[in-house]
Amino acid sequence: MTRQNAGAFGVIVLRLPTANPLSSRPEVHLLLDGDAGVAPRQWSDLHPDLDLSMRGRTMWSLVLSPSGRKLLARVPSSGADMASPDVKAQRLVIIDVASGQVTPTSFTEFEQVEEEHSIDDMLDFATGRKAPPSQEHRRSVTLKYAMSADDDALAVAATHRSGTDWHLTVTVVRGEQQQASAERTFPGHRVSSMDAVLDHLVQWSPDGRYLALQVREPDPQWEVKRYESLFVLDALTLETVLSLDATWLVGSASWSPDGRQLAVEHKDGSRILDVPQQRLDELAWLPGPRYNPSRQPQVLGLLSGDRALLLRRTSTPRFRLIAADLATGKGPLLAAFGTDDLNRDARPSVTRRWQELADTP
Repeated sequence: MTRQNAGAFGVIVLRLPTANPLSSRPEVHLLLDGDAGVAPRQWSDLHPDLDLSMRGRTMWSLVLSPSGRKLLARVPSSGADMASPDVKAQRLVIIDVASGQVTPTSFTEFEQVEEEHSIDDMLDFATGRKAPPSQEHRRSVTLKYAMSADDDALAVAATHRSGTDWHLTVTVVRGEQQQASAERTFPGHRVSSMDAVLDHLVQWSPDGRYLALQVREPDPQWEVKRYESLFVLDALTLETVLSLDATWLVGSASWSPDGRQLAVEHKDGSRILDVPQQRLDELAWLPGPRYNPSRQPQVLGLLSGDRALLLRRTSTPRFRLIAADLATGKGPLLAAFGTDDLNRDARPSVTRRWQELADTP
């Protein structure tokens, strides 16, 4: 098995300098094992015929499976199957990292401005309330997604918007035929769209029992709440196992390998959530919020043996990934690679392959 066939360790978007010193070009890179250890390699060098340029994308629209062998991405889709040919649509596809083979799914993300409304048209005559001032009636579907550890199941959280109405539909499909095995609708809910700050908002537990989902819940007055809620769902039935207000997933591998813990950011700071006991344990060595990446270490995921995959940045600048003890924040270096000032605040999304390095003597 080649290093690439073994799966990627992560994906990161790095900005490359251009002829214009005032501009740069964002490009997708995979973190792959090479002669010098784990380091970024540009996607276009691996698969030059498969365009994954960042035009119209955000970093978090690219989701590696936990094995690192599959990449979920959105690609432009024809508007022919939509209500109007001018709809901006993107199809969710599954890309084999080694071969570049693309498998389409049945899920499409789109946005359409249907027609203009006056403010009076947005009046709810039953309640006498008015919608927030707007001249547009938007219809859209926004997708967040994740693959299970065995690459067999796909979970998609689709936020549907029609004007000022929202609902969230979570669907699980399994097997090569992508047969739907479970679906649940959450009226009034939506998945956060804060792509610039947050990692993947849907995550399977490694044992396939649970789905962690970060959502905004409805407010009985009008708007959705300004804070996030974390839901843990049974992956077979999509019934709620637990929910926590003002709680965020902190990395793309937030689950522990045994599926008992989740690394989260709580309103009071970084925490480890014990799912069976529904208890939050503090990480005293990691104070403060995670919203300023360059100023503090960041937990990217959890490893076995009460350890975390920790990202530290040096002033060089350089990325250092560490298997850190959850009690102290200290541990051995797993990989390090240099960057430049353009990418000082870049943040990788990681896979379960780091466990292999952490377990190597």
